Amino acid sequence: MPLIIETLSPVVLAKSSGANIMAPTEDFFPGSVVRGVLAGQYLAGKNLVHAEQDKNFYDLFLSGKVTFGPAYPIKDGQVGEFLPLTLMRDKGYEKICDLLKENAEAGFKGLRGLGIVNDDNRIKTLNVQKNLEFHMSRQNANERITGSSTDGQIYNYESLAAGQKFQS
Repeated sequence: MPLIIETLSPVVLAKSSGANIMAPTEDFFPGSVVRGVLAGQYLAGKNLVHAEQDKNFYDLFLSGKVTFGPAYPIKDGQVGEFLPLTLMRDKGYEKICDLLKENAEAGFKGLRGLGIVNDDNRIKTLNVQKNLEFHMSRQNANERITGSSTDGQIYNYESLAAGQKFQS
């Protein structure tokens, strides 16, 4: 049964990164997040205090009997998925080849990220809408009031924009 997740507000799904001042977010909801969302709804609906003692909760969310797949973005009623790294495209996006089946011509580049394969076997790339937020580190009340930072510490983070739908 498909599960639809809609972002009603910005959502941060932290992605591993070596950058110190930029915290990127995922383009999809990993299965562990989907499981957490559903477990939270189950707990809220049952008003459980000791969830681990509830057999149904244990069987659904803790035992490993049920697996939860990722939720990928939906565009124009179709669910996107990660494109294989073997796909290459020409400069004008007119010609696509799969390196598992044929050699790429000169000038071809990797086709990365999310996409949708249409009924006519054409690939449409899919870009998830994201926000970028800028923040300064403020060490004391005076810095918070003035909106400044004497040590200059800054960081940025991405979030998925509100109003997008994802399907698991």
